[in-house]
Amino acid sequence: MKCREELIDFSCYDVHKDGTIFSKTINKETKIHLMPNGYVMNGYLHKDGTNHKHYRHRVIWYYFKGNIPEGYEIDHINGDKTDNSLENLRCVTHKENYKNPTTIEKMR
Repeated sequence: MKCREELIDFSCYDVHKDGTIFSKTINKETKIHLMPNGYVMNGYLHKDGTNHKHYRHRVIWYYFKGNIPEGYEIDHINGDKTDNSLENLRCVTHKENYKNPTTIEKMR
């Protein structure tokens, strides 16, 4: 099963490894929409012309690394959910994500 980020029309965006995404249609960097859970989410134009929201860390991962396998998550290595730089992201199981030392430290 493929991930839903593959539906995004990436011809409308410049995606950067530092975690920023530039919209070619509005000629600006996409805004940071911080969700209550701490993650950044944005609306993205899909290939069928509709607009859908996606978590930025998943979009960055998909753009540079490809599909996120079923049962896997994208973890923020340093625990900062707003740091969506590619070097801060890794594809892991839920169990591995939960064992991230920064996650464990925040739960104490």
